[in-house]
Amino acid sequence: MKIAIIRKDFFTSRGGGERYAVNLSEGLANLGHDVHVFAHRWEKNAHPGIIFHNVPALTLFSSLKNLSFAHMCRKLLSRQRFDITHSLSQTYPQDVYRMGDGIHRHWLRIQSPHPLSRWCKTVTPRQQVILYLEKQTFSPANYRMIICNSHLCRRQASQYFKVPEEKISVIYNGVDHAAFHPGLRRKHNLALRQKLRIAENAVVILFVAGNFRRKGLGRLIEALPFLREKREDIKLVVVGRGNSSRYRRRADQLGVGERLLFSGETDIIAHFYGMGDLLVLPTAYDPFSNVCLEALACGIPVITTSENGAAEIIKPGETGVVVSDPSNSKELVEGIFVFLSAERREAVRMKAVESVRPFTIEGNTRRTLEVYHQVISMKRRMVRK
Repeated sequence: MKIAIIRKDFFTSRGGGERYAVNLSEGLANLGHDVHVFAHRWEKNAHPGIIFHNVPALTLFSSLKNLSFAHMCRKLLSRQRFDITHSLSQTYPQDVYRMGDGIHRHWLRIQSPHPLSRWCKTVTPRQQVILYLEKQTFSPANYRMIICNSHLCRRQASQYFKVPEEKISVIYNGVDHAAFHPGLRRKHNLALRQKLRIAENAVVILFVAGNFRRKGLGRLIEALPFLREKREDIKLVVVGRGNSSRYRRRADQLGVGERLLFSGETDIIAHFYGMGDLLVLPTAYDPFSNVCLEALACGIPVITTSENGAAEIIKPGETGVVVSDPSNSKELVEGIFVFLSAERREAVRMKAVESVRPFTIEGNTRRTLEVYHQVISMKRRMVRK
């Protein structure tokens, strides 16, 4: 099968969407498919079985970059024939669109609940471009199937763009169990704690994200003073790229600055899972945060919110806690309290691992291929008509 995969940035070291694109493309190539990736940037040491196509894009402003990338993709794809065109970015048209980045219109509602303030926000060029591309992507003429990575996304695709149920397939993300597993703790815990000057018995809360604001870092820092009352030896380690200055200032104001550590972006995220005791992601909106899946595979309890599609795979009280309201700090603190004791965490470690055992990259790839075959059948029926 000749398959075109579209993703603006193609790196394992970036966000979950980028890593997913790499894993899917490599999985398809390993199964013998002819995989072509259309990207603006990609890893130098990429899979040798993947053919890359450079998509030029104007990079002066993010709005121009998104718009020009979509335009150039359309132009380049028109020069070749593919059995399947699968987009993981806002482009059009395509056979399959995976809405791993969620619905931007929904995120705007969360950011600006008041209609007037939301309208003021949407009139900026950047927002206009994103909303235009989103509308085109979900236009019925521009897709044959939509892949959602959670039922949360499925409901939103139906709510905002009236996508018919028969054109939606929910496929949860997969995780590389060879890379993310409970053995990482034995291998990396002590060495990384020594490097970061964290006490051996301290409770390490991990926050792993590339968007500090949306993923709720501010809310987690606000919870630190209450957590300190319960345990003096708590350390919050933030992993990911982002401007840390405002969060450092707020932590200092609350008297918990010494509890907060920013490690920056890393290519060795697995080492941090080896050190972490809890993963806390009080996100305001996330279609399906892959870091939750990775943490569970490492035996780490996860505390997140109902606005995260990954909450659907958490067993409350057993493998983590789902906070019903992202803005409810009290509920967040109580959720973290559940897993502060080492005995409780150790008791659920293997439960967490087993709970995500069925979620594999190979399984995700197979299910995606099933959608491809479904689309090819649709195309054949259209030709016969």
